[in-house]
Amino acid sequence: MQEEDLLKGSRGRVVNVGSSASVIGKVDCDNLRAEKEFSQLHYHSSKTANLLFTKELARREPGDVLVCYVHPGVVRTDAFRNMPLLFKILAYTVFRVLTKSPEEGAQPVLFCALDYSVQTGGYYMDCARYDHTMWVPKCAYDTGLAKKLWETTERILSECG
Repeated sequence: MQEEDLLKGSRGRVVNVGSSASVIGKVDCDNLRAEKEFSQLHYHSSKTANLLFTKELARREPGDVLVCYVHPGVVRTDAFRNMPLLFKILAYTVFRVLTKSPEEGAQPVLFCALDYSVQTGGYYMDCARYDHTMWVPKCAYDTGLAKKLWETTERILSECG
């Protein structure tokens, strides 16, 4: 088969890289820019919002683009470089056993980008679909919330010009 034939038959993919932290996030469409309040929990909420966007984009583009969400796992990065020394020592020793190398963390992302078994709107972890498990917040299936988030984001972006 010619390369051109393969490209003609394939559709685009959007792979949103997120986190299992989405399971405890809450999306408040009236405080998306954290103008009312901000806390460290907004990280979790941002991951929940990414998941809702994934589901909404999959709903809006059902056949044109494959859209999925992937949690690569906890990957060893330099994320702790600005933390206090004691926390860094803990992170680089104890957590090292519980985390993935960057190469291992890339595998689920590559799986979602390349594997033919990936389904649009799916939540993936460890190269497998995890929809309707304890790792996916119930609000991820709230189409009304996903639509409101999408529309609120469109409004905010239009205000930015």
